[in-house]
Amino acid sequence: MSGERDVGSHVQDMVEACERIILFADGVSDDDLLDPERPVRGGVLYNLMILGEASKHVPEEWIARHSHIPWKRIAGMRDKIVHNYFGLNEDVVVLAVRTSVPAILPVLRTMLAEMDAAHK
Repeated sequence: MSGERDVGSHVQDMVEACERIILFADGVSDDDLLDPERPVRGGVLYNLMILGEASKHVPEEWIARHSHIPWKRIAGMRDKIVHNYFGLNEDVVVLAVRTSVPAILPVLRTMLAEMDAAHK
């Protein structure tokens, strides 16, 4: 067994990461969301990393079909979190959590349904 995962598994990871980010951030102020002393920050950043890493495993065919998803920005945020390139822009994190993640979640769910239908 090679341990290779199919693309649907990666998109499912993206869906679940989005759902967790939304759940963690629900009812939490932006200040608390970014507070390094609060566990919510770690949970959100970890799931942003999962989201970005999984996005790197989506083939060009699917990326082209869903070009309105900011694939490069998602992957780039993962890299910035992991490698702390020039520090982490907290405004970008808040924008991603409050706006971008909720916006892409239904698109990812649709994409996953399309993949499931294609394999039946």
